[in-house]
Amino acid sequence: MWWLKKQEKKRGKRVGNARQNNRRLRFEGLEDRRLLAAGVVDVQVFPLLAPGRLDLIGDGSNNEVRISQTVNVGEYRVDGLNGTLLQINGAGVTMPSVTVNGITGDIGVYLDNGDDIFTFDNTYAQTGQQSNVPVDLYIENAHGSNRNHISDVLINGDLSVIKESGTTGYSELHVTDTTVIGFTTVDNTGGGSGGDTWTVVNNSWLQGNGGPGSAFALYNGDGKDIIDVQGNSQFGIGPFPLGPVAVIDNGYGGSRTTFTGASAEAGFGTTTVYGDLLISNGDNLPGTLDTVTFNGTNVLGNVGISNADGNTSVTVNNSTLGSHLVAPPFSPVIGGSLQIENEAGFDQFSMTNSTVPWGLLINNDVSGNDDVWGSATNITGSRIGTAPFGPSISGFPGAALVILGDNGRDVVNVGSTVLNGTLDLRLFNGNNEANLTNGTSMAALSLVTGSGNDLVLVDNSSISVAVYVRLGSGADQFFVRNVNPSTQWPSALLGSIDIDGETGVDSTNLSALALGALGFEIFVV
Repeated sequence: MWWLKKQEKKRGKRVGNARQNNRRLRFEGLEDRRLLAAGVVDVQVFPLLAPGRLDLIGDGSNNEVRISQTVNVGEYRVDGLNGTLLQINGAGVTMPSVTVNGITGDIGVYLDNGDDIFTFDNTYAQTGQQSNVPVDLYIENAHGSNRNHISDVLINGDLSVIKESGTTGYSELHVTDTTVIGFTTVDNTGGGSGGDTWTVVNNSWLQGNGGPGSAFALYNGDGKDIIDVQGNSQFGIGPFPLGPVAVIDNGYGGSRTTFTGASAEAGFGTTTVYGDLLISNGDNLPGTLDTVTFNGTNVLGNVGISNADGNTSVTVNNSTLGSHLVAPPFSPVIGGSLQIENEAGFDQFSMTNSTVPWGLLINNDVSGNDDVWGSATNITGSRIGTAPFGPSISGFPGAALVILGDNGRDVVNVGSTVLNGTLDLRLFNGNNEANLTNGTSMAALSLVTGSGNDLVLVDNSSISVAVYVRLGSGADQFFVRNVNPSTQWPSALLGSIDIDGETGVDSTNLSALALGALGFEIFVV
């Protein structure tokens, strides 16, 4: 279940929440001009609105506006750029810039239709200081191409960027060097198809008020969606809330979601999510790809990635996902497994030099084992299921890594990796392949395939407790190489080896290790 703080979408609804201020507002017109052909943005303040609130209202043209706090508390300068002019409370006298004071409440931006650009930065603020939003910053986009840039801003309430209901067009948002004390909600759907989007969060802290609800919630409609999280950004704040801290929901069309930080260690030295992270991607067209990438990222809670029909790629590099292992006072353990669910399409997963303490589940069989796309999984130099209480994947007790294939060719390569639990491979039909190499170790191996010519290689790797293999019909191969029989195959703790090649002409070299027939029809040394 996702939690989303509801936002008021109509201008003026939150007037009653604005802080009251008995000061009279002062307007400073920097240059007077009569109305020209360029767009005009109405700067609305008291007496048109309740004291303390500031709204920017566009006219349906291509408006470009910048706002910045000055060195004075509650004072803001508004600039019309590239020909955009400003007026105060619909007075009709236009000017390129205006300064207003006494702003103690919400700031709303409603530039209407058109290809609009809005910037909120610290151009006129005190040197080295962020511009300040006293309460909430609300931006409503309408038809057209909308670009919003928020840089060096402190938002004491919520940040909401909303596509007006029934509108479409390109949506772009950059949040840079910014702190949001409240909730950040970005809804680019317009209640329908929306359009292409690009969302960047760079070196920012989206706190989410430290309470229930998503600190960051992003909803995109149909179209190409790009989400870039970078610059050691932070999501959420303790004590750890219930529900997901970050939610990304992409609609129909190819998408690219990337989290980039400096290391796998949680904290301000890297990109960190202080709770659960949920990512959902809709169908994509042939020739497009849904990608999710973690580089130098730490997520304290569980990570859930859901991909609908279409080809997909998930990459984890130098990251820790589900890192929270010990409960602080009065807080539960929030660490959890990494779970990926893929529907029809060819699915790729790659993990290098990373840790998933609570386990990893890759389900390429969400559609019900009737697809023939296949998959490729490559894991190198990683640790899986190494939490102090062991792995924790719902429905798969004791399993550190679970991979469910489809009826295509599923290839699994695991090298130089520690699995503190069972490696559970259910690859179904197809010419499947599993390679366990370069000192990989695991508690147990459970491998089941369907029809097809399957290949299994255990090379310089150890299995501590048990081996259970069923290779289905076909000309299957099972080979063990470069192992020390006294320590690696079988190990001193290995309780049982149950391998059956089932129907077909199969081959193995296990007889050379004095393990007997083990259900194979033909043995090749």
